[in-house]
Amino acid sequence: MQDTYSILRYFADTWGLVGLNLFFAAGALWAFRPSARRLYRNAASIPLERSDDLEADVKAAEKHDRKPQQEART
Repeated sequence: MQDTYSILRYFADTWGLVGLNLFFAAGALWAFRPSARRLYRNAASIPLERSDDLEADVKAAEKHDRKPQQEART
């Protein structure tokens, strides 16, 4: 009879690898689904949006207990 280590090693080398590959493929398919394109495009444009209302930004930062960051003026 095989010891516990050998049994677990065999399981991890075969079915564990298959399971992790399936999990990765499912995650990749979910992330790149066509219906999420608009969501990801909107999220990607958030850092590029410029807020001209600095006072509102400071109040929002204080509300969330974060220090406000000064915008770089060019």
